[in-house]
Parts: sequence; C-alpha cells; structure tokens
Amino acid sequence: MCRRPARPRGRAARRAIQRPGGLGFFDCDAADAVRIANDVMTSRMRRFEHLVEHELPLLCQESALDDEARHELVRYVETLRNRMSGIR
Repeated sequence: MCRRPARPRGRAARRAIQRPGGLGFFDCDAADAVRIANDVMTSRMRRFEHLVEHELPLLCQESALDDEARHELVRYVETLRNRMSGIR
C-alpha cells in the first residue's frame, strides 16, 4: 500500500512523481502514484463544480451582478474548467 500525506501540496499535487528504479515521491510504485494523482484531481474538480453550481449563483445574486458581468463570469469559469481538464 502507498503512504501519502493527507493533503499533498504544490507540484506533487499536480502530477505523479516517479523516480527511476522504484519508489517515487509518495514512497509508492507508478500505479499507486497515478491513483493518487487521479484522486487529487478528481477531488479538486468536484470541489470546483460544487462552487460553480451552488456558491457562485449566490455570490452573483448577493453582488447584484448585471447580465454582462454574469456573462463574463461564466466565460471565465469555462476557461478555468477547460484548463483544469487539460483543454487550452
């Protein structure tokens, strides 16, 4: 089984680090490192989607954003969503 910190941060949280000849950054093999990276990214995407679906509409309402500002915000959210999923 692979050991890992509860909340990896920085570069290690964005990709699996594997050293030649065995164990990588999280003291695990390549398959476990891929699973860890997938878990971290999945968690981040779920949190992002929750924010977009539940918290952003409330923020727009509380801030009394007009239609133009909401449209710009939606475009920015789409850009962030694409970048997180690897689409440029």
